[in-house]
Amino acid sequence: MELNMTHENICINETVYDGPLEQSVELDTLLPDYCPPIFKVLCCNMKAAVNSCRVSGDKVLIDATAHIRVLYVAEEGGGVHSLEQKVPFSKTIDLKGDLNDPVVKLSVKTDYINCRVVNQRRLDIRGAVTIRAKVVSQRCEDVICDANGGGLQMKKRMVNAGCSVKSCMKQFTVEEELELSYGKPSIAETLNATCSAMVTDYKIIANKVIIKGEILLHMLYLPDGEDKKPEVMEHSVPISQIVDLEGVDEDYLCAIKLQVGAVDIQGGGEQESDGKTFRAEFAVNAFCEAYKSKEIPVIADVYSTQFEAKTQCRDMRSEKLLVPLSEQCMCKEELELPQESGGIYDIWCDAGSVSFRDEGGTAVLEGAVTANLLALDSDNMPVLIQKELPFTYKMDLKDAPPDLTADATAEVVSAAYSLSGADTVEVRAEVKICGCIYEITETCMMTDITLDEEHPKSKADLPALTLYFADKGEFVWDIAKRYNTSISAIMEENGLDGDELMERGMILIPIVD
Repeated sequence: MELNMTHENICINETVYDGPLEQSVELDTLLPDYCPPIFKVLCCNMKAAVNSCRVSGDKVLIDATAHIRVLYVAEEGGGVHSLEQKVPFSKTIDLKGDLNDPVVKLSVKTDYINCRVVNQRRLDIRGAVTIRAKVVSQRCEDVICDANGGGLQMKKRMVNAGCSVKSCMKQFTVEEELELSYGKPSIAETLNATCSAMVTDYKIIANKVIIKGEILLHMLYLPDGEDKKPEVMEHSVPISQIVDLEGVDEDYLCAIKLQVGAVDIQGGGEQESDGKTFRAEFAVNAFCEAYKSKEIPVIADVYSTQFEAKTQCRDMRSEKLLVPLSEQCMCKEELELPQESGGIYDIWCDAGSVSFRDEGGTAVLEGAVTANLLALDSDNMPVLIQKELPFTYKMDLKDAPPDLTADATAEVVSAAYSLSGADTVEVRAEVKICGCIYEITETCMMTDITLDEEHPKSKADLPALTLYFADKGEFVWDIAKRYNTSISAIMEENGLDGDELMERGMILIPIVD
């Protein structure tokens, strides 16, 4: 007997790679002639950024750069100076077989960075970077969502039919001529520049995502002239960018993350003579993920009142974007200053990794930022005080499914301090958490149904009507399957509206042909 079956294609997001890519950074560098000799190193920071990521056949090719900045005290005069170095590197992920519409998710963190002074003009730098990579390939599976004939009885349920996922990474450059605030001296040397980028709004149109945002620049610089103390400047630079994302439309849910990979500060501009303008060039990465999911009715269980039924099933795992993350939280901590401190120059913070756990419908995101406080000791010598500031952000996920996972990163939006005592200072950091929370579903899908027509079910000895005493909470489906009859016949005979019995009592079970 040939069954009339309705099939549906569903999209399965299969993770084909999920792991770390480790990269060591080794650098033996000499100070340029224009840099004064080193007396002591205050700090050595490293931030790595992905420049490009592309899929070629069964390989994922990643190009990145480690940006290293050394802040040190000069031998003569005890002033603060800096040295910046860039170390490019590449990583390759070997995969099995070609990928279909692959989605590559990357996050980068610095494992450690050490700096040793070999002599007054030579530094030995050693560190390590880890790129966490996740590669998802999309494939289509054919499942049965309806069938009739041969006395088939079906129990259906709505399931997530997988997600259509589109992703891309776009690197672009933002150039801006900025002006120093009134009363600020002109720039002689940039000591440190920290940046964060935020999405303020986005809009999806056919095959494109329009992004609006801003870059927040915090800069510590050395002014022109002799015996000048470092100065701090902050600027906000607007961003407007169009990202091509083939196949997206207004029905997609989008998660966008902006990351400033590098910033180049050049003193002067068109009005260079007044010394009040400078040019900033930002290398920005835009990471876009767009998801569109749908639910379809599929067959959860099946039997035939006429023949033995055989089914083929396949376990399928699907990942669905549940909530895009774009949250802010505040963390604060007290730091001890050197006794009889000569003052504070600046504060900046570096963000670390973010962990995720689900506490019964509450998403808990935890991490820490490292606060760097540049101050003066009692001898008016620059010192750097560092301390970790932990943060925790909780998000209520109403009616959240049980199996969740997340990809999240943190960016420091702003940092500030205030004196809380004679030798203590309270440090505050505003943290932006970006990323996605995903729902993971594992479902057994029916891919084929066959009936054994050589062994029909015999009903010769069965009564036309059976009395059954049912308990509260029993399901009509289970009773119908046990007595090899149809659900509709039981519900019609007993005037039932739902599959679950709401009270204990007697029901009539008719036998159907």
